[in-house]
Amino acid sequence: MNKKISIAIDAMGGENAPLKTIGGINEFIKRNKSLDDFLIKIYGDVEKIKSELSKFNIEQKFFQIIHSEGVVSDNETPLTAIKNSKNTSMWNCVSSQLDAESDISLSAGNTGIISYFEDDIKNN
Repeated sequence: MNKKISIAIDAMGGENAPLKTIGGINEFIKRNKSLDDFLIKIYGDVEKIKSELSKFNIEQKFFQIIHSEGVVSDNETPLTAIKNSKNTSMWNCVSSQLDAESDISLSAGNTGIISYFEDDIKNN
């Protein structure tokens, strides 16, 4: 494969984040023999992500961490999530795919901001 598949992951979305998200990344790495075909971009709090990655002994060559200050809470309404979503791990994760920096974006968090992205895509 010539081009690596770039996967953007919101590590701070969902319950028990980033533990469960990093655990999922670990499972992906264990189950894929040809990891040279992938680049995993992990969005969120760098220190929390590094702490979880160290528990699984995941080699840094498989991922890149992109620090994001904010987090979209599971308790936020869609309107609040949209208003407060700039520079969150979810916003940056999804934006990376929209900006063609990633091929796929994944988040287990509050999807209230997705409606904003849908409107933005329709208007461009």
